[in-house]
Amino acid sequence: MRFYDTRIKNEEDYESDDDKTMQGVANVIKSTNQIQRLHLDWQRKSSKITEAGFSQICKSIRSLTFLKVLYLRFASSSIQGEGIRNLAQSLQKLIYLQRITLDFQYRKSIRDHDFHKLATALKKLKKLQSVKLNFTDCTQITDLGIQKLAGALKSLISLRNLDLNFYQYSNSDLAGEFKIKDTAMKKLAQALRKLVSLQSVAFNFNYCVEITDQGLTCISQSLEKLSSLQKVKLNFEYCKKITDKGIQNIAQSLEKIPSLQDLTLNFCGCNQITDTGIIAISKFLQKCSLRSLYLDFYASRGITDVGIVSLSESLDTLTNLLNLDLRFMGCSKITDVGIKRLIEYLKRHTELENVWLMFCISADITFKTQDELCKVVHSLPRLKSKAIYSCVNFV
Repeated sequence: MRFYDTRIKNEEDYESDDDKTMQGVANVIKSTNQIQRLHLDWQRKSSKITEAGFSQICKSIRSLTFLKVLYLRFASSSIQGEGIRNLAQSLQKLIYLQRITLDFQYRKSIRDHDFHKLATALKKLKKLQSVKLNFTDCTQITDLGIQKLAGALKSLISLRNLDLNFYQYSNSDLAGEFKIKDTAMKKLAQALRKLVSLQSVAFNFNYCVEITDQGLTCISQSLEKLSSLQKVKLNFEYCKKITDKGIQNIAQSLEKIPSLQDLTLNFCGCNQITDTGIIAISKFLQKCSLRSLYLDFYASRGITDVGIVSLSESLDTLTNLLNLDLRFMGCSKITDVGIKRLIEYLKRHTELENVWLMFCISADITFKTQDELCKVVHSLPRLKSKAIYSCVNFV
């Protein structure tokens, strides 16, 4: 028996994005029912794919008995709730599926009911090792939808990689429209505790502004139970109810994960975070062995030289660190004192391969210090030619 891989991207294989094209793609899939990997990528802004066209794709997928990897990206189509329900019916047939990536961002008519159907289908796929869901700006998905997803995830005990993106930008300026809250975080935290084989966790709940320290603490306390965890990405941009307390709890939990190698903490716009939060992170960093570190605390005006000095001192202990990304734009209380301490660290750690540093220009950061920092970054001997190493920005 021979197996096949099929990769179809609209801009490479087809001139048009419409339902007739989807019928043709569905026929291709049906003609090769021994596919093990299927990758369909449709993202043109001019896409004319409707529920009817996507339904043909869903029906063809049902015949792929041996499918192990599925990637569907229909971010710019007209697919709505009915399409998600049709997809859910098809997924239940794929009992050998190991990796799934679904990207349906900006589909504002997908509701909790539709998402519930999808979660129920995922629950039946016991061999899943990787789940990546991107429902950015699907603003009708609420706490209830996330809770249903969490309930499904509990049963996927073979899961090693979990990536959830529910960025809610469209709701950011609408009072009373914030629909993903701490309740969803608590249910996800309960699911995480069951997924003991997880090696990578990525959560993006940017602009879900009703999430507080309480929800974040639930997530962090569950993460500390995952002894195999190597990669953590937490994105909570503009969740302004998150404070130093939430950051302290994250840091305390991360200390208990000795296997951790790659960390992203993105709290851009969370303006209640101060030096206290950065010092807590610094203490954690002294007890770990990271290879990659990304910190973004844009517009946290309570962060000063005290936090940056503490952070720089802790970076000294990360002898295995290869990738460093520090973003403190809008933190206007950082001065030459903090930047010079960071320069001292960079001079001693020439093993760095990728560096991105972003700070704000102010009267307290002189051009001389800016220039020295740029020179030190550019002089690091192991920087890769394709790495972003020259973006030391002061704007």
